[in-house]
Amino acid sequence: MRTRYIPENSIEIKNDECNAACYLTAYDTGRYSVIGYSGRRNKSDFAYSYKTLDAAEAKIEEHFANIQAHINRKNEYKEQKKAQLKELKATITAGNYLRTSFSYNMTFNYFYKVLEKKGNKVTVQKLEARWVSGDIGYTGEVSPTDDVVGEPFTVNFSANGLKIEDHLASVCSIDDHFYQNHMD
Repeated sequence: MRTRYIPENSIEIKNDECNAACYLTAYDTGRYSVIGYSGRRNKSDFAYSYKTLDAAEAKIEEHFANIQAHINRKNEYKEQKKAQLKELKATITAGNYLRTSFSYNMTFNYFYKVLEKKGNKVTVQKLEARWVSGDIGYTGEVSPTDDVVGEPFTVNFSANGLKIEDHLASVCSIDDHFYQNHMD
């Protein structure tokens, strides 16, 4: 297992707020080296040599600032996702139509109707898609119908939203048209 390389006679400079550490080493030649680590990783984030102590200290401060900025971005993203999930939960009610779309080289759309919502659980019914335009069965536009497929089933909200059969669902209406392509 790899362990952190810490040069002999180096000075440890830690920043507990962002869980990062740098090791500053002064050499007899008048040069300085800095090795920076963050988190619990044993692989260094950087290892540079500097002509002056000021340049080395500036790199250490930059490293700590970058790590803290990354932590702040992650926290902002988490809060944004929580707000989006809260908005989605408030938006979805019984009677809503939902759509999932997926695939890389073809586009598939599946439609569902919300039958019931209780807390984090939503009971949905899969619906038939109706070809609205295009080369029917291959490429064109589809929209949901009220014709059911199979039995109703229950899905849970996840941290990313409402996933139905491994695909994120979005609210749509019965009048919406969506591009669909079954051609490879």
